Amino acid sequence: MTKMEKFEKAAKREGLAKQTTMYHTLKTILENGGKSIRPVYITGSGRHSRRNDYTICVRNILDDMGIYFVFENDAPRGGLCGNVFRIPRNRKVK
Repeated sequence: MTKMEKFEKAAKREGLAKQTTMYHTLKTILENGGKSIRPVYITGSGRHSRRNDYTICVRNILDDMGIYFVFENDAPRGGLCGNVFRIPRNRKVK
């Protein structure tokens, strides 16, 4: 089973739809490697704004695939939008 087949299986199990931004971000990063993932997105404007949080979903997918990652929060006051998953370029498998 290839890495992308494992990813698609884990994403389906977590309920991550293929048309979401997070699906495409994860797929691109897993293909290229060595990047960071910000799992929280804010969409819309004004009273129609929404915060899409994929933190748990991303963590479960990376754990299922056996990819080593570091979870950090770089927001000054520890806010939700500061969540970051860093995937080191050298270590990809736990």
